[in-house]
Amino acid sequence: MKQNNGEWLFKTYEAQDNSLNLYSVDLQISLVDIYQRVDFALSEE
Repeated sequence: MKQNNGEWLFKTYEAQDNSLNLYSVDLQISLVDIYQRVDFALSEE
């Protein structure tokens, strides 16, 4: 999130029940929805 002084705030989300909030566009989306088709299983190719 961009701060009033022009700097960006970094936040780490670790729990899948967290939500990402984009206040400038009035959007809230859960991490489950963002990553629903991502396969995090390691593959050896």
